Amino acid sequence: MDPTLAELARSLRENGSASAREQSMVRFRSRVAGIVRGRASYAPGPGAGTPDVWTDGTAGPPALSIKVVLWDGRSLAARVTELSAAGLALRRNLGDDGRLGLLLVVLPAEPATDLSGLGPQLAGTGFDRIAVGVATPEGGWSTLDRNGVPTPVADLDAAVAHLRTAEEPPPPSAPDIHPAGSDGSDGSSATRFLLVADEWHSEAGGISTLNRELAVALAEVGVDVRVMVPTATQQDRDAALKDGVQLVTPDPVPGITGKELLLTRPGFDDEPYRPDVIVGHGRILGPYAYAAHHHYFPTAKRVHVVHMDPDRLGQAKEEPGGPSLMVTSDERRELEVQLAITADLVAGVGPHLSRTIDNLMRGRLSTRPPVFTLIPGLRDWGGVVDLDDLPDRRQVLLMARAEDVRSKGLDIAVNMVKRAIEELGDSLDERPALVIRGVRPEDADEVKARLDPLASPELEVFLRTYSPDEAMLRNDLWASRAVIMPSRHEGFGLAAYEAIAAGVPVLITAESGLAQLLTSQTRDGERRTPREVLRVRGGDSQVVEAWAQALYETLVDPVTAFGRAAELRGQLLERVSWRRTALDLLARLGYPADPS
Repeated sequence: MDPTLAELARSLRENGSASAREQSMVRFRSRVAGIVRGRASYAPGPGAGTPDVWTDGTAGPPALSIKVVLWDGRSLAARVTELSAAGLALRRNLGDDGRLGLLLVVLPAEPATDLSGLGPQLAGTGFDRIAVGVATPEGGWSTLDRNGVPTPVADLDAAVAHLRTAEEPPPPSAPDIHPAGSDGSDGSSATRFLLVADEWHSEAGGISTLNRELAVALAEVGVDVRVMVPTATQQDRDAALKDGVQLVTPDPVPGITGKELLLTRPGFDDEPYRPDVIVGHGRILGPYAYAAHHHYFPTAKRVHVVHMDPDRLGQAKEEPGGPSLMVTSDERRELEVQLAITADLVAGVGPHLSRTIDNLMRGRLSTRPPVFTLIPGLRDWGGVVDLDDLPDRRQVLLMARAEDVRSKGLDIAVNMVKRAIEELGDSLDERPALVIRGVRPEDADEVKARLDPLASPELEVFLRTYSPDEAMLRNDLWASRAVIMPSRHEGFGLAAYEAIAAGVPVLITAESGLAQLLTSQTRDGERRTPREVLRVRGGDSQVVEAWAQALYETLVDPVTAFGRAAELRGQLLERVSWRRTALDLLARLGYPADPS
C-alpha cells in the first residue's frame, strides 16, 4: 500500500472522534493541494458545491477542482447519489472551462466489502477524472477511465496527476452529432430521443406512466425513440415495440442492481448510436440522464422534466405540531435546480411546475435554460363511462400513495364522506363508501391506524393495494360515482386526470397544477373556477363542509354529474393531446417533426 494511504488509514482508525478524523482529512487535503500547487479547504465537511482542493489556473490552465471523499464501503447507491449531486453543484461553480476531479478514499468498515462494481458506478457521477485509493493491505491507488475501468498506479502523486491531465478524446466511433434532419449513424433521418426511466410499465407510479406516454407520443410523430431502463423482460420489449419504442438496457454488472445500472452505457443494435435529445425525470431519474449526457453522449441536448414542487410538497407532508421537513425540502430543491440549470430545456409537468422551476432558477445563471410547459394528453381508456349505464353504488374513489396521509388529504376524504352520509342517509343503499386505491401492503396497518380515529360506525373505508394493472384501475373508475383528490398539494394530479379521461366526475384540490389547467382551459358556465376545483386551505371544518356539499351534489344527481364530466372531458380533448405536446416539444428543441 502507498505510504501516504497507509498513514491516512492508520490515523483515521486510531482517531475515533469526528474532530480528530476531520483533522486527518484536512492534512490529507493539504498533501493533495501541495501536489497540484493549489489550495485546500480547512472547513470541516465543505458543502456539496465547494471543492476540497482547487487551483485557479495559474499553475497551468484550466482551473481544477477536486472533491476529496472518504467512504466506509457501505451504502454504495446512496454515496453515488451524493457524489452525483456534488458533481452537479461543482460543475455549475467551475464553469465549462475547468476540470473536475474526484479523489475517493475507501476505508472499508468490513474486511469483506465487495468493491467489484465500484468503477462503473463512479463513472456516472459527473466528474471528469476519478482516482480511488483502497486502504486495505491488498489495496492501493487506481485511476478510472470514462467507463469506470480501473488502472493501478504507484502512489498518491500518480493518482493526483491523473486528475490534472486533460480528458481523453472520445472514441473515433462517436463523431459530432448529426444536425436535425440529417442522416444519423444508421442512415435514418429521424430525430433521436433517449428517455431515461427505471421501468416501462407503471409499477412505480405516475412518472413511469408519463414517461411511457411521452415516448409513445414522440414515436407517433416520427421520432426514433429509445427508452433506457436497467432491465427489461421480453414481454416489456415486445409491448414497447408494438408502440414504436425500443427498450435498451446496459450489460449486467456484478454487484450492481436497480437504477444504479443506468450509470453504465446501454447497448444498441445500431452502434454507433448517438441521440439528439436525452430526457430525464425529476431528482430520482434526472441524475442518470445527466450522467448519460455527460459521459456517453455529450453532444446531445438534455431535457429535464420536473414533477414536483419540493417546498410545497414538504409543507403539505408536515404534521401539525410535528417535526419540520425543511432540511429534506432544501436538499430536494437544490438537486432539482442543479439538474435544471445544467439542462438545455426544462419541462414542467403542467403550468404550476413550469412556473415553479422557472422561479427557482432565477439568479443562478446569467441566462437560465428555457422552460416548456408539458401538458399530458388524456389517457385513452378505450371508451368512457356509459351515461345510460351509471354505477348504482355510491362509491367514492381516491387514488394516491396512501402512506402520505397528510399530503394526500386522506383525513379530508374521510371527514367529507362521513359528513355527506349525514345528508344522504346511512342505509346500505344510500350511504357512500370510500375506496382508497394505492396502499402498499407494508403500509396497510399504519394507514388503517391513522384513519380509524377519524372514522365512524356508518362509514365504510376500503383500502386497496397500489396496482399498475390498467384493467383493475378501469374497474375502479367505472364502478365509482366520483373520484376525489383532496391533496394539500399536487404538482399536477395525474390520478384525477385519468378519471377525467374516463368521463367520471371529479373533485380536485385547488392546490394543484391540474386545477390551474382546468381553470385556464375549460369553462363552467359563469363560474370563474370550475365546480370541480375546491379549496383545501382554511379552517378544517369549513374545508370539510365545502367538500362534503360538493360530494353530496355529485352523488345525489348522478345524471347531471356524469353529464358535466363528459362536457369537461370534451373541452379538454379540444385543447390538449399527446400529439400536440410532442410536436410542441420538438419545435421548442429546434427539430422538425416527420411530415408523414
